[in-house]
Amino acid sequence: MPQLRDDTTNVDILNAIRSDARMDYQTMVPEATKANIQETIAGIMSDNITRNEFMSSLINRIGSTIVRDISWRNPLAVFKQGMMSFGDTIEEVHLDFIKPTIYEEQRDYLERDVFGQAPPPSKSAFHTINRKEKFKITINRDVLRRAFLSDNGLSEMVSQIMAVAASSDQWSEFLSMTKLFKTFDDKFGFYRMQISDMNSFEPDKAKVDAALKALRVAANKMQYPTPAFNSAAVHSFARPEDLVLIATPEFKANVDVTSLSAAFNRSDAEAPSHIITVPGEALGMADTSAILTSKQFFVIKDILLENRSISNPEGLYDNYWLHHWSVMSASPFTPAIAFGTKQNTVVVTPKAETNAEISALIVSRPDGTQSTIMPPAAVRQASIQWKTAPANKGYATDWYIKNAKSKGTKISNDGVLTIGPDEPEAFLTLGVNVDTKGTDGNKPLTKEISIQVKK
Repeated sequence: MPQLRDDTTNVDILNAIRSDARMDYQTMVPEATKANIQETIAGIMSDNITRNEFMSSLINRIGSTIVRDISWRNPLAVFKQGMMSFGDTIEEVHLDFIKPTIYEEQRDYLERDVFGQAPPPSKSAFHTINRKEKFKITINRDVLRRAFLSDNGLSEMVSQIMAVAASSDQWSEFLSMTKLFKTFDDKFGFYRMQISDMNSFEPDKAKVDAALKALRVAANKMQYPTPAFNSAAVHSFARPEDLVLIATPEFKANVDVTSLSAAFNRSDAEAPSHIITVPGEALGMADTSAILTSKQFFVIKDILLENRSISNPEGLYDNYWLHHWSVMSASPFTPAIAFGTKQNTVVVTPKAETNAEISALIVSRPDGTQSTIMPPAAVRQASIQWKTAPANKGYATDWYIKNAKSKGTKISNDGVLTIGPDEPEAFLTLGVNVDTKGTDGNKPLTKEISIQVKK
């Protein structure tokens, strides 16, 4: 049975607890030695308050120091992000890329261009506490007495108690985390890359090689920002050192560790930290053999992790509870690709750019009527009338005005045309540059018309 250390004795534990105890405890319980250990035990067991303090320290202080060393460990703990000291909700914010606009050196950039707001595109996801579990264990007073019959009895007893509680907690946490993959797939859907069924032993080397190539392609593509591999359709990427492969044992057996480590550009010695095996029955996705993502996929923070206890004077036993509260969720902004028998995900890509053509520029009054004759101080709305519209929306436009004499004559990026009150009668040139191909195949597409300033 695992212990604190091979040489940890009852005397060591008794004195460690005594050194941190209250003064009344130290007065009643003498410092333990091999010669007086029976006297020390008698001091502990003779008083309920002293015994309860000893048991509480034994479990909470001594037991907590060994819980991580002797218990079964959750292999998905690499995704955990520590403790959350305040609050019960995590807001995850992703700022997406900004679209470019055209710079025109001949243009006078106006107040809205210089001082107007342009917040970056952003999306949020909220993650709240969704795991509140407790693990109860009972210790009888006779068990404590028997622990003193050997020099290492206390260490063995604490090891047994804490191992079963901590392992139960770790196993429950692992199962809760594995369920998130299925929940995420049902709600959002993973990006899919189709490979042969690797959840059974695959003797066909060609199929195994094809699966490995798909993995390598995905690992390389994830290094570049793309909205394709995440459910929120935002530009995101994964650094090579953060990539993690969740794989069934069968997938890992079919594709050997040497080949997998090559996909991550890692040595064999480093590969296990990037490859985590999850039994297919725990994953709950029969059509999936592996999931490639990054360490940021899970949003896991512990909120509460502590022991509580109470003594039962009638039954002469003590009950202990391990409480574990957590936020357990998955990020919609992190790239993740599932490999399995499902069909490849079809990504809707922007249409190929076509040669667009503008038939006219329209200048409209507030009442909707159109006219290119404008008096000084007039305000009109300019717009584009397409003969052949661009294949995709979201193209950048840049309006401009030429030959104006008044500083008050201007046009905004939205096409709002203002004639200065001191603009003399004349013909001005109104134009627009559109960031798309024109009929000649060149960018930008430009169109100009003449407008008349007339009092």
